[in-house]
Amino acid sequence: MRRTVRWLAASAALASTSIAAADPETEGCPPWCPVPHVPEHVSPNAKGRWGPGFAMRTLSLRFSEERTHIGDGDRSAGGAGVEERALAYLSLGKVNARYTDFLALGGGSGGFDGGLGIDAAIGYEPLFGDRHGPFARVGIRAHTLYGQHFHTSVLELPQMQLGYSYIRHALQLEAGARTGPVLTGRYGVEGGTTTSLGGSFELGGYVALGARPVRLDVEASRVRLDPGPEGPVESLEALLCGALARPNICLRVSGIRATLAGAAGPTRATAAYLGLTVGIGPAEWR
Repeated sequence: MRRTVRWLAASAALASTSIAAADPETEGCPPWCPVPHVPEHVSPNAKGRWGPGFAMRTLSLRFSEERTHIGDGDRSAGGAGVEERALAYLSLGKVNARYTDFLALGGGSGGFDGGLGIDAAIGYEPLFGDRHGPFARVGIRAHTLYGQHFHTSVLELPQMQLGYSYIRHALQLEAGARTGPVLTGRYGVEGGTTTSLGGSFELGGYVALGARPVRLDVEASRVRLDPGPEGPVESLEALLCGALARPNICLRVSGIRATLAGAAGPTRATAAYLGLTVGIGPAEWR
């Protein structure tokens, strides 16, 4: 019995010594041997990955100035707050997409300001060359934005886009026209009434230019195309961003004009906005 116990103890000691001395790279690795973790690398050209294109999402501090004019009244207000904004122009074979969203909260000398919105469309692009061709997309545009002295909102569904794009890794050009029914919407300036945009059509367009590390997006819109006592609501907006490394810096300029009912009858009402954001977040030139 003692001989048996001694033999088992010696066998166990020999086995443990062999395991400790084993080199997994040359002698294999038993099931209990720890396997070193090898991080998975996804190639930018991997199948199923959207690209080429551009994608950015930032969380920023925002500093702004707004001015409104209606009749003989002029108002201005400065403000500050936080803003999240995303922007993407991407392709996957003959599938082409454009996406932007924003969420802003802040305030200033005229009170609260903020809003949220989305503009997204996806469609088909029959390539004429390596990276360029016409496209047709369908999507949605919706936002509600409250400035300190003006407000605007719109829900456009479905939105149709037609245009032409050229997309490479560090250079992207795109121009498109868009239209669609406005299901609901409003525009108003402090000192006048609010005009409703529901039941009308929108006609607009945009131009996008990206040359790493700078992006410029300009878009124009005209809602309520039929002539009437209040006329159309027109807007123009430009977004200029330096998107390469932290921080991401963007400058946004916009203007809206329409005819609103005032104390002295129909009056031209305009609202202008200037905002600077400085933030962090990924910016990919794919």
